[in-house]
Amino acid sequence: MFARLAATAAIALASFSSALPAITPVTGVSTALAQAPGVPIASLTPDIVQNFVASYPEVRALTQQLETEFDTETMDEESPAAAFIGFMAYEDAQNRINAVIEPHGFSGFMEWLQTMSAVTQAYAWAEQGGAMDQQMAAAIEQVQNNPGLTDEQKTMMIEQITAASDAMGASRPPQENIDAVNAHADAVRSIFEAE
Repeated sequence: MFARLAATAAIALASFSSALPAITPVTGVSTALAQAPGVPIASLTPDIVQNFVASYPEVRALTQQLETEFDTETMDEESPAAAFIGFMAYEDAQNRINAVIEPHGFSGFMEWLQTMSAVTQAYAWAEQGGAMDQQMAAAIEQVQNNPGLTDEQKTMMIEQITAASDAMGASRPPQENIDAVNAHADAVRSIFEAE
């Protein structure tokens, strides 16, 4: 669930940014699965993650209320973040969301959404990054120990596995973001499991 939420947040943020060129994101979003091109990754600290976790239930409750008032659906199974972004078209909704977010240290909904995306990316890597590294190492070992492959085939396959591993590593969030999320892993996990 968190990977879908993060991916849709990145896509929604990218489309929102392109639809409204006057709004320039200060920080960026991406996930291991979907990175918004050209948008830098938001820097997280344990305090920012804690503020996000504290704000999330309030934002979620408000957006559920707003979906009735503005006839939108925030629980769009395909794009929950895009539905969040839909509220940006309504000044009243945006003001009410900002009123909930600002006491938690966010300058506005855009920063909060970018933080949500950075948190989901770091959480995904914290939860699954080690497993991906182990899978790549196991694949290389399996190729190396396969008596049915020639040395040339082994070299070619290992190069392909290494290239795939490098590509995955390029989308890895900064270690500081992973550490910040790990400091509040149980609380972050409870948000994503509830969704």
